[in-house]
Amino acid sequence: MRRLLLGLLLSALPCAANAQQTICVDPGHGGADPGAVGCGYEEEDIVLDVSTRLRDRLQAAGFRVVMTRTNDSAVGLTTRASRANSEGAARFMSIHANSAASVATGIETFCSPNGSSNSFDLRDEIQAEMVATWPLRSRGGKTANFTVLTATNMPATLSELGFINNCNVDVRYLSDPAERQRAAQAHVTALQRHLGISTNPTTGTLTGVIFEDQGQGLDDTSVRLANARITIQETSDAAMSSASTGAWQFELAPGAYTVRAELDGYGVTARTCEVRVSDTTWCSIGLFSDDVPRDGGVATPDAGSVDPVDAGQVDAGTNPRDAGVVAPDAGSARVRDGGEPVLLEALDAEGGCGCTATERTSSGGFAFFAVLALALLGRRKSVSLLILLALAGTARAEEPLRIEDEKVLVEGFTAPIVAPDGRSVLVTDRAKHRLVLVDVEERSTRVVLERPGAGYLPEWSSDSRAFGVRSAARPFSGEPLMQFDLLGTYQGPQVPPLPLRQVDGRVLLDGRPLHDADAPSFAPRTDPRGRFVAFETDTGLVLYRVADDARFALGRGSAPSFSADGRLLVFERTTDDGHELRTSGLFLVRLDADTPKVELLRDDAGLERTPSLSAARGDTYTITYAHDDRVMIGLVRVLDP
Repeated sequence: MRRLLLGLLLSALPCAANAQQTICVDPGHGGADPGAVGCGYEEEDIVLDVSTRLRDRLQAAGFRVVMTRTNDSAVGLTTRASRANSEGAARFMSIHANSAASVATGIETFCSPNGSSNSFDLRDEIQAEMVATWPLRSRGGKTANFTVLTATNMPATLSELGFINNCNVDVRYLSDPAERQRAAQAHVTALQRHLGISTNPTTGTLTGVIFEDQGQGLDDTSVRLANARITIQETSDAAMSSASTGAWQFELAPGAYTVRAELDGYGVTARTCEVRVSDTTWCSIGLFSDDVPRDGGVATPDAGSVDPVDAGQVDAGTNPRDAGVVAPDAGSARVRDGGEPVLLEALDAEGGCGCTATERTSSGGFAFFAVLALALLGRRKSVSLLILLALAGTARAEEPLRIEDEKVLVEGFTAPIVAPDGRSVLVTDRAKHRLVLVDVEERSTRVVLERPGAGYLPEWSSDSRAFGVRSAARPFSGEPLMQFDLLGTYQGPQVPPLPLRQVDGRVLLDGRPLHDADAPSFAPRTDPRGRFVAFETDTGLVLYRVADDARFALGRGSAPSFSADGRLLVFERTTDDGHELRTSGLFLVRLDADTPKVELLRDDAGLERTPSLSAARGDTYTITYAHDDRVMIGLVRVLDP
């Protein structure tokens, strides 16, 4: 009966999510990484514009959309994948532009070589639709171990739209806003065909922003107005402009519509705009403040005004470098990389000592104290000797952490999570359909759960006799995990230590956001005792202490995992080239100190990833981590400071 009930539960979960499936759209590169460059263009700008148009078209088609970046910012590959996984995305679509050392042309689309049949099908649909849309050479559907394709927990594709350094052919399409719009629609059509959804739309999108007219009309939309009322005269549809961007949107049948905008303290303005099937019409409206005289020479937007998109440009509401778009709060993400965590409230102050935990216990400091003590020896030897011993103890360099007795546990799996007692490890197959139990002593493996997303961040019970898994469609919805015993038999709900939820890119505890910055927060993890929450942002990890509401920036990092006794936190810190990881290091945080301390556990000599720790046995922990297709196991000795 339990297996029957579980089957009914699992079969019902995707149905609930299908009402509005989540699609993660990933504009490649960004920030300090412009991607490919050629013919006066940068890949990061072109793919962000295409991705923004793709987002708008997907939303118009009824999908919920998550973007890995919405402006010219740097987001690591593992962070992009983690964002998609934490949002329970049904599909992941990464947008790139190609380049070559010599003249090349054409379109190609990738998926992981270990991807599901759905990954290959979506790849092929996108490739076919893009080739039908742009008359460029088809370079075919391909496979690659790009990180966003292998680290994501859902069918994922990466589109190389064309060659940015082919100025005579490909760039004619990459640089044309109208062609970018067609490319975005091609991806929507391919996705709909892949999902078996009708591709014959009957509506179009009418959208724009409400801004304070500074006398420049649509040439300056930087001052956005929130909570303005927008009304469609012909249909009486109404909406309020966004509190953060002043944006608004309607899905309407084709035709001409009169859009009216009004806001207390401002004059009323109306504008007429045309809606076309399967297209997005920008109809931004400027309002004059009642405090500003309306000069006869300054006109408000009207039916005759031209919106930037209509003129072949990107509207200020979607341009990542527009002055009116608020970038993620740099203050909340600025950290001293590689050193001690910094209280987020203190990050607004510029400068700082810049010292790291290692520098504070350097041999140079000890030498200073030794010289001082020796100088005192000539005067009062007995007292000076005590001072010397005391100072030597204070300045003693801590024994560096290291992993001992390392060995390969199993091969062909990834994402290990060790049990509290260290005797078992849960691992995931590369296709992410099966959760496998490994007996550490016998090195035997057994499939304990088989379904898409089964291996996404399972959590052990405190007695190591059961584990809980999330719904792949709603991994951080605040619902209890589904608990299974070590034979894979459903046991009932597993209630987490803290009532955490993730809603619209915000981690919530009891309905209260834990991160106040504009940058999204996601993938929250809590320690078994409910004292701490670790979560990711676009720019690094944040540790939240429940007792005193303190937040600590841990620097760049992803895949945080608490030890089973709640005393330690481990995470990975990676670098990449925009497609694949180049380095990865493992770091450890001691949680019992007033200011938790970050320490290097493993340097970036290899690609060590997704670490996890058992409970302590004395001062020793069992650690597991992934290294390529191998799962490694070893011991870490952590002495009290």
